[in-house]
Amino acid sequence: MLFNMEYRHALGAQQGSTVRASFGHAIFKSGNLAMAAIIRGKWLSGQAMQTNFGITEAQAATSEAGLAVFEPRAGISEASVSLLARYQVAEKYRLLGLVGFGRMLGDAAKNPLVADGVGNRDQFMAGVGFTIDF
Repeated sequence: MLFNMEYRHALGAQQGSTVRASFGHAIFKSGNLAMAAIIRGKWLSGQAMQTNFGITEAQAATSEAGLAVFEPRAGISEASVSLLARYQVAEKYRLLGLVGFGRMLGDAAKNPLVADGVGNRDQFMAGVGFTIDF
């Protein structure tokens, strides 16, 4: 069982605060292969939401797509579910794989880039990695 919660607050550039919570659980293990399911959610402060999803008057005025001014409020910006696989290649070497699906929520999903069809509320992700223990 995994539970992780992290709080981040940027010290500059008016980035605001972020809270991210993750819950995970092992679902399969056989030999050198292990798999886990992970659920994650993210909350953004008003400043972080504005920085990441807002559109200022200046940005709207210069937008080639004609985007409107958008001032999002603090709230949950996304939730996702992922499947993580780890294969132990040798004692110190592991191969990792990840596939997942996320969905933008609240004001993050209402921003004009997503609401007007330029972007998409649904986010698919995949990745591979290799780790070495020192």
